[in-house]
Amino acid sequence: MEYADEELLRNQKEYKNKQEIKQPEVEEEQNILDGEIIIENEKTLFSERELLETKISMWIPSDFEQLSKKEIKSIYPLGNSPKVVMGNHRLHLAISLNHTENQVFNHEIPDFGEFLTGVLSKVGVKNKIYASNTIIKEEKNIFFIEFTSQTLDGYMYNLMFACSIEDRVLITNISIDGDSAIAYKPYAKQMFQTFQIKKESKEVM
Repeated sequence: MEYADEELLRNQKEYKNKQEIKQPEVEEEQNILDGEIIIENEKTLFSERELLETKISMWIPSDFEQLSKKEIKSIYPLGNSPKVVMGNHRLHLAISLNHTENQVFNHEIPDFGEFLTGVLSKVGVKNKIYASNTIIKEEKNIFFIEFTSQTLDGYMYNLMFACSIEDRVLITNISIDGDSAIAYKPYAKQMFQTFQIKKESKEVM
């Protein structure tokens, strides 16, 4: 995988040198909270958006829209697709939201994270997990896991996170086409850092 990462980085540098508009020398210095960044030669506007019927908010590309059922089916041909998938036709980036019916209380999120990690390890034998942890944000547990998964023609970088909303688990995934992982990864992490729970029901023990 290290060789693949080095190859991706080398190809990206060669691509940059051919472009009339250069990427910043250190991409991480760009901040989506500034409202505008340049990524893979594309000017991209970001704004805070309320999602899931205003229950959560997150900074995402301003032109992201809910994909049609046909588009979602093309991404998830085997079914079992998330309820909400957002993206556009320019960026190699998508966001999915799945507010499941599974009852999981806030204090159970760390255990759910261990369960999710096990599922991803067993179901996707070619998945490679890079990091996982549970953080506390405004008294809410949020589990995140960073991994790559196999696709039909390559791989996908995923930053998935889970929390309890209305005592049901919400699973959010920021996914990036493998060829663009190097360029997009810093901004996926920034998007995750802006994730906020706007409305919250009292937990029933």
